[in-house]
Amino acid sequence: MADTPVPRGVIADDLTGATDLALMTSERGLRTALSVGPPETPVPGDVEASSPDVTVVALRSRTSPVDEAVAQSVRALRRLRAQGVGSFYFKYCSTFDSTTKGNIGPVLEALLDELGSDLTVVVPAFPAARRTVYKSRLFVGDDVLDESSMRAHPLTPMQDSHLVRLLQPQMRGRVGAITLEDVRGDLARALEQCRQRGVRAAVLDAVADDDLKTIARATSGLPLTTGSAGLAAAWGPGGPSAAVPVTAPGPSVSLVGSQSETSRAQVAHAAASQPVFVLEVPRDRQTVAETVTEVVHWCQARWRENAERPVLVHAPPPTRPPDPPQANLLEQTFGAIASELADRGVRRFAVGGGETSGSVVDALGIHMLDIGPPIATGVCWSVGRRDGDPVALALKSGNFGGPDFFRRAWELL
Repeated sequence: MADTPVPRGVIADDLTGATDLALMTSERGLRTALSVGPPETPVPGDVEASSPDVTVVALRSRTSPVDEAVAQSVRALRRLRAQGVGSFYFKYCSTFDSTTKGNIGPVLEALLDELGSDLTVVVPAFPAARRTVYKSRLFVGDDVLDESSMRAHPLTPMQDSHLVRLLQPQMRGRVGAITLEDVRGDLARALEQCRQRGVRAAVLDAVADDDLKTIARATSGLPLTTGSAGLAAAWGPGGPSAAVPVTAPGPSVSLVGSQSETSRAQVAHAAASQPVFVLEVPRDRQTVAETVTEVVHWCQARWRENAERPVLVHAPPPTRPPDPPQANLLEQTFGAIASELADRGVRRFAVGGGETSGSVVDALGIHMLDIGPPIATGVCWSVGRRDGDPVALALKSGNFGGPDFFRRAWELL
């Protein structure tokens, strides 16, 4: 797989992760179709149904109840198999967002069961985004995972950096580890030893791009592999890019639901040149409706002052401890804002946060995305259709991009 494009199906547990990987494969010269939700057969959209090298299915299963996440993922795999896809990849975040109950382990195991496979690999490393794994511990930059900002994530607080220890309670089967020395030594032998020991999921160390290339070659024969978008950098011929041009007329809005340190820094940077609206935490559905009306009127007033200037709407500071019901209401608010703005002709959206991106795309009724040019590592512009009109979307994971992300995004578009 590392050298020759062959059809592959990707099941991603959120939308920004799906676009992240789709950007990676598109930049590698692979024709990529991205379906929001399990695809119909054949794949609709602008990518010719019979020819995608990679079909990426974007689910919203990362924080769903475990049974629901498993059902969505298995359904997506069955749809992909019906299209003739025989090699599969389960994509999750490079910060391994999950809880003691899942959803990574249960989904991984269900996909293995569906394929009748006995072994897969766990490779969240993405060195280009400063996510590395050493001695089974996941690092975010220089910090281990449980000492990074992910420790206080409102939905998936990560309080253990040791991936074997983190994943084992989520699975019935055995979780094992393969060291960096074995990755750079005889990886095929290490994988076979895992199989002989009854390991079902092997966590692999990787600290450099060359490690991922080695892993991609050694695991190309597995029916299922799993990891972040980093491993996709080793797929395909290496270019030229298959990205499509992205254009859409009208005013521009950034909707930022992510409350990560990275997102807060990006909002602060954008506030120096763009009008900013800070949402209040909604109490109930009535509050959501009132907030949507207020935000839409505020955006329209700012565009009457300067139609060319982007505006930014972002979530309030996170509560401690996190309140999942309020977080869900907040995501509903962002989706409703996007829908109301789109009804008034807005066709340019930059969105910060995986859950927020899923809410926005669902609310806009967009089912297929074509992958456009990169904005930052792991983030690109994409284009969907609403009522026949192109809608430009930059869908960003909360932890991706530099401080000037939103300024750069609008300049590129």
